[in-house]
Amino acid sequence: MTDKIPEFQGKYRWLSNFWNAPQEIAGQSYINNEQWYVMNKCENLHESLMNAKKAGDIKRLGRRCKMRENWDNVKLAVMKVGLNAKFTQNHDLKQKLIDTGDAILEEGNTWGDTFWGINKNPKRGALGGKNHLGKLLMELRDELRSPI
Repeated sequence: MTDKIPEFQGKYRWLSNFWNAPQEIAGQSYINNEQWYVMNKCENLHESLMNAKKAGDIKRLGRRCKMRENWDNVKLAVMKVGLNAKFTQNHDLKQKLIDTGDAILEEGNTWGDTFWGINKNPKRGALGGKNHLGKLLMELRDELRSPI
């Protein structure tokens, strides 16, 4: 097993929030975790967000929506709820996450995201990052492996 999964592309694309994995949270269905996350981020555009069929379109809508006032205080918790739904409601993905063993999961990217991931493109700002998405996935993996 690999010691590190450095990006959520190729055979590890399923770790990305853009991976279509249906999930239901509080009676509402979402096509992927990006839709759940952006719906909770935005105070408007909900109909457009729910009608969007592609994660990229959802992300773009999220960039132009009116952001919730307390978003910075709740976004990590919102992401964790979505990841939990994604991996507990899609058993194949749950097993794949468990099967990553103890590998360090890094949301390596070239678009400059240093909050959720690790920027690897010097043309897009500071290199490195907090890797919150990777950390939440590793935390969830530990929880899913633990006996109840």
